[in-house]
Amino acid sequence: MRKIRNLIGMPVICRRQKIGRLVQAELSPDLKQLEGIWVDRGLRGTRYIPAEHVGTIGEVAVLADSFGRRRRCSAAPLIYRAVSTDGERIGAVVGAEIDEISFLVGALEVTRGFWDDFYSGRLRVEGYRVKPERSEVIVVDSTQDDEKEDGP
Repeated sequence: MRKIRNLIGMPVICRRQKIGRLVQAELSPDLKQLEGIWVDRGLRGTRYIPAEHVGTIGEVAVLADSFGRRRRCSAAPLIYRAVSTDGERIGAVVGAEIDEISFLVGALEVTRGFWDDFYSGRLRVEGYRVKPERSEVIVVDSTQDDEKEDGP
């Protein structure tokens, strides 16, 4: 599993040449799988490569079999409120973990605020439902990350 934020900045390779760097990953509306990636090609503009043309997400690069279509990067980053099944606010969804081969989302990353993240880590949410009309993710179960991230 790879976190989306760790993919940002990775080189994208197509036909044995570097075509740019990954700037954003787009998830499906139900937040269950990767739909495509946005590649910054410098003066050539931003290109969108659908997931079916992405071959592999490797350790040091992303391999694609298409140069993509020139499109403005219009996909919004993850901005969802995480709530429990009884409607109590838990935090905000700030990331996701993607399987490198199947491109399925294994878990969402939920922050409860800077200090809570620093002291106890972010929540890793595996069971969830999405209400796109309200920009909410209903958390069914969650586990706490062992690693402390984004500390001072």
